[in-house]
Amino acid sequence: MSAHAGRTGPAGRAGRAGMLRAATFNIHHGASADDHLDLARTAAEIRALDADVVGLQEVDVAFGDRSAGEDQARALAEMLGMDVAFAPAIDRPGTDPDGPRRQYGVALLVRGRILESATHLLPAGPGLGPLREPRAVLCASVRGARDEDGAVDAPAGDRSDPADAPMRADLTVLVTHLDKEHPGHRRAQIGRILEIEARRALDLHGPGDDEPSAPPALLLGDMNADQGATEMRPLAAAGWRDAALEASGRAPAGGLSERRAPGGASAAGRAGWSLRAALRSPALSAAATAVASAVANVAAAVASRLPASRLPGMGRAMGAGVRGSFPAVFPVRRIDGIWVHGPLTARAVEVPPGKASDHRPVVATLEDTGPA
Repeated sequence: MSAHAGRTGPAGRAGRAGMLRAATFNIHHGASADDHLDLARTAAEIRALDADVVGLQEVDVAFGDRSAGEDQARALAEMLGMDVAFAPAIDRPGTDPDGPRRQYGVALLVRGRILESATHLLPAGPGLGPLREPRAVLCASVRGARDEDGAVDAPAGDRSDPADAPMRADLTVLVTHLDKEHPGHRRAQIGRILEIEARRALDLHGPGDDEPSAPPALLLGDMNADQGATEMRPLAAAGWRDAALEASGRAPAGGLSERRAPGGASAAGRAGWSLRAALRSPALSAAATAVASAVANVAAAVASRLPASRLPGMGRAMGAGVRGSFPAVFPVRRIDGIWVHGPLTARAVEVPPGKASDHRPVVATLEDTGPA
C-alpha cells in the first residue's frame, strides 16, 4: 500500500459507458514556469481536463519552503474530490522530529477508488553510477467511479472494510517520472517498470483461471525523453502502445517499427518517416527519429498558435498531429506520455495550454474495446 492514499471527497460526474479520460501532468510542485506557487491554479487546470485518472509528477508532501510545506497530494485530492495515492521517490526526515517526513514524488488522482497501491524505486543503468535524483513508479489497482447505471460508487472509506474485499479492479495504473540525465538510466527504469507490471498481471491471473484476468493498464509519466526514443522501444516490444500515435492514426503496426508511411500522417510526420526509412543504422536511425520528432513538434506548436486560415491545406493536419508538452510556453518536446496496454483504444489525445506549470498536461480519451 502507498504511504499516502485515501478518499477525500465525492467522486466526479457520470459519463459515457465504456469511455475513460486519462491524463498525465508534471505539476512542477504547484509552481508556474516563473516559479509562482499557486496550487489552486494547478487544481483548476486539472479540473478542466475532465479526466477520470490523472498521473502527477513533481508532487511535494511537506517537502519545504518552495511549496509552503503543504501536502500537495492530499490538498489536490480535497480540492478536486478525487481519491489519491502518493509514491515518494525522495523520502527524508522532517525538520521537526515529531513532524511529517519531507517527501517528493508522483501521485495518482482517480474518480472512483484506488483499491491498493505500491511504491517501487527505480534503478540506475548498469555501469552508470548512482542516480543524481531517485526515481519511482507508483503502481495501483483502480475501480472506476461508475456502475452500469452511471451511479457513483460509495466512498471507499476503510480499505479493510469487508465490503471492499470482493471488488476487482477495472484498471492497473502506473505513474512515473524517469531520469533526465542519461538514456541508459531510463532504459533500465523502463525495464523495471515492465517487470513490475508483468509480475502484477501474473498475480491478477488467479490460479485455475482459463483466461488471463488482468485488467487493462495505463502508464502515465514524464519520461524525460521523446516517446519514440530508443530507450522507450521496450515498451512497444512488450505490447504497450503510445496513445498519441494510436489516436492520430500513426501507431506502428504491432507496436514495432513502421515500414510504410501512414496515409493520415501530417506532412512533417511523413517527412520524418522518410528520413528514418532512409537511415537504417541504429545510431543514425535514433538521431533521425529525434530530429523528425523535433520538427513535427515545432510544426505542431506553430500550428497551435496560428489560425487555420494561416495554414492553407496544412492547418488541420498539423494541428491534429502529435504535439509536444514541454516547455509549456512553446512545447517542442513530447516527453510527457500516456501508454496503453490491453483492450483500451486511444480515440483522441489533447495537449491543452496552461500556465500552472513548466509542462503542459496531456489527456487521452480511451474506449474500452474488450469483450462486452
